[in-house]
Amino acid sequence: RVLRYVSAIEEGRYLRPGERGAIVIGHAIAERLRTELDDELVVTAVDDHGEMQSALVVVVGIVSTGSRTVDASIAHVASSDVEQLSGRAGAAEITILVEDITAIDHARDLIAATLPPGDQALTWLELSPDFRAKLQSGRAFMNLAIFIVLLVVLLGVASAQLTGVLERRKEFAVLAALGMPGRELVRVVVTEGVLLGAAGALAAMAWTAPILHGWAVNGVDLTRLATQSDQGIAFGGVLVDTMYYPVFGAWVLPAGLGLSLVATIIASLYPAWFASRTDPASALRVDR
Repeated sequence: RVLRYVSAIEEGRYLRPGERGAIVIGHAIAERLRTELDDELVVTAVDDHGEMQSALVVVVGIVSTGSRTVDASIAHVASSDVEQLSGRAGAAEITILVEDITAIDHARDLIAATLPPGDQALTWLELSPDFRAKLQSGRAFMNLAIFIVLLVVLLGVASAQLTGVLERRKEFAVLAALGMPGRELVRVVVTEGVLLGAAGALAAMAWTAPILHGWAVNGVDLTRLATQSDQGIAFGGVLVDTMYYPVFGAWVLPAGLGLSLVATIIASLYPAWFASRTDPASALRVDR
């Protein structure tokens, strides 16, 4: 499950349990070495004593993930062959999958508490700083885009609200002349903004919720992007699945409704303040 990209065997097969002297390589390595199935490769490494060790392995499978970067890093052999080459027993790294990515730091702390001295528990972001930097830059760009969209929406709502206040200036002037306090005028405009935001949010969610639910269930196929790029879909040496499943749940309703209400309330503050400052004498004056 961790290295599921090896299921994309282009030629041959994957390693069998207990098999020794066999290797599965990526398509990019096979091209670089001009290697085919059943070819023999001599693998050389330095053991823990600083001496050169070599092993003869046979190519039993060639993997093609669609990303040359990932293909160039695939060279799978049995752990027993690695122990012979390195002179070290056991695994050098153990990968653990968690179901909830938000709990990954908590899982790391629990695992680290059980490790013997000299061993470390690291998250995948710590192991791939390049990928972490790409995620952070992508998140910063997304937050900036969301901020710009919200700013445009706020300006649009504020403009509509202010236009409505100007058109109803005489109405507010009459209310003020009858003794309505300024805070009551503010409440009237803000209430209208809340109703407008709630109606807009419900209409938007009624339109987009079925689409988001369909994406969450069926996924978004990014295969076309992978086939159009010679490098495939990979960031920082990490292969991205071509089927993307957005997160969709009951939290979408309160999140969308809350964001819409907060945005419309903020956008209604200035028009409400403008309405509360209406001068009845000037607003009701009739020009000859």
